[in-house]
Amino acid sequence: MKPIVLVSIVLVLLLAGCNDLTLPANTGAPPASDTELLSTPTAKAVLAKSPEQTQLEGKVWRLQSINGESALPDVEVTLEFSAGVHRIEGYTGCNRYEGPYERSGYELDIAEIAITEQNCPQKNIMEQERLYEDILWDVTAYAIEDDTLTLKTDSGETLVLMSRQ
Repeated sequence: MKPIVLVSIVLVLLLAGCNDLTLPANTGAPPASDTELLSTPTAKAVLAKSPEQTQLEGKVWRLQSINGESALPDVEVTLEFSAGVHRIEGYTGCNRYEGPYERSGYELDIAEIAITEQNCPQKNIMEQERLYEDILWDVTAYAIEDDTLTLKTDSGETLVLMSRQ
């Protein structure tokens, strides 16, 4: 069965109000790939999320450091990933931003970000905001360890964020 047909079946069942969709029994081993997940004998497996997706999305991440330098204390810079709509949103300490993202494995592409244009009176907050934005727009990969998210660019720049509990 082709993946498109399989996904269509799941959507029809969900839209029809079918309540008894359950995931297949956990064997302890995650699927090797999205293809393996989609090729299972039941369409119910399509609803499963990888642990990485669950960890990245649905949390509010708070900036801890930029390129190894601590973020400004008492300035909350946030980032949140919304899986269903593939959008990010956040606050730079002075301005709000949002835009689309694409994720494939541990690769990440953030593009076409809209940001408000308020000027903060504190020069150091504006400088941190500009550096954060410049790096965030160039992010190509991510890694998660415990509650720490590291965003990386191809040139080696990093943003480290922690999950806000």
